[in-house]
Amino acid sequence: AGRERSYCYHIWDGKKKPGRDKIIRLCLAAGLDCRQVKRALECGGQPTLYPRNTRDAVLIHCVETRAGVNRADALLDELGLEPLG
Repeated sequence: AGRERSYCYHIWDGKKKPGRDKIIRLCLAAGLDCRQVKRALECGGQPTLYPRNTRDAVLIHCVETRAGVNRADALLDELGLEPLG
């Protein structure tokens, strides 16, 4: 996910609260499915992916196809959308 290993431990310990994009990056890197991504976002107090939002629709596609973080960022960039943080 492009983060140091200790970052995940800080999240699990409750020392850090990741933003929505960081949660999505971690989920993509872990290869989670849509249901698991939704749950991770809910646990993080973040809005779930909304398919009528173009950026979210691209991210949903990436989750469903197990595209990974780099491919997700490439697709977002190709469409002129903000890459994951």
